[in-house]
Amino acid sequence: MQNYKVVLEYIGAKYNGWQKQGNNKNTIQGKLENILAELSGEQVEIYGSGRTDKGVHAKCQVASFKLDKEMYCEFLRNYLNKYLLLT
Repeated sequence: MQNYKVVLEYIGAKYNGWQKQGNNKNTIQGKLENILAELSGEQVEIYGSGRTDKGVHAKCQVASFKLDKEMYCEFLRNYLNKYLLLT
């Protein structure tokens, strides 16, 4: 199992904050976990270094996640950027 660190910057205007919420799927954490699950074919949980509220932007927020298979960091970065910029 490989542990990965990502440094994120996002505009939170259309999101309900960082943390997943049972009644709301429109969060940064939820979005990232869905994209990583599609990529890896496994359930992924991402842990943020902090949380933001609804509509709040972030620069240099650090998060980590684990994947069963090893992937090149450049590939992961490009994949995440591609799918995050489309939504």
